[in-house]
Amino acid sequence: MTPPCPKCGKYFTKRVAMEGADDPLSTVSGMFAYRCQLCDELFRAKKPNPGAASAPQTGASAALTNVTNRQYVRVATKFPVTFVVSKLKQVGLVTEIALGGCTLEADVVLAIGAKFRMELFISDSEPPLVISQALVRSVRPTGFGIQFMEVLDAEKERLGRLLEKLLAALLG
Repeated sequence: MTPPCPKCGKYFTKRVAMEGADDPLSTVSGMFAYRCQLCDELFRAKKPNPGAASAPQTGASAALTNVTNRQYVRVATKFPVTFVVSKLKQVGLVTEIALGGCTLEADVVLAIGAKFRMELFISDSEPPLVISQALVRSVRPTGFGIQFMEVLDAEKERLGRLLEKLLAALLG
């Protein structure tokens, strides 16, 4: 179990490695760094007591508690996407998504460091979710690791609501 986010109050938080200069006293005193998977808040909190009541959203929050280099849990999806590279509109498929990025499959060659705008089609009844600036961070045999560099606040909120639904279904 992880503590609730102090900003949004949700329990979809993940223990992460400390950013910047570590404060050894905080770890000794039982304080750990956590990242909210829905609103991006980075905060420190004491590790919850294992005997405490479980989070209202999930009883299976163990999937979010592993400390890895990733700040965000990526959730499997299949969202169509369009993006523009070298003035050419391209199509692809987002196969994993998180608040900070996604995995993109596309029949195009993208170089590490390439930047572009993305439109994710998350629903037939809603306009596409717009990522103002995406950055190719890695090239893999199965696709590209994409980091979301610029996302308007309203779009980030939409993405957070989407992730809340996806994580609840995953952990539910």
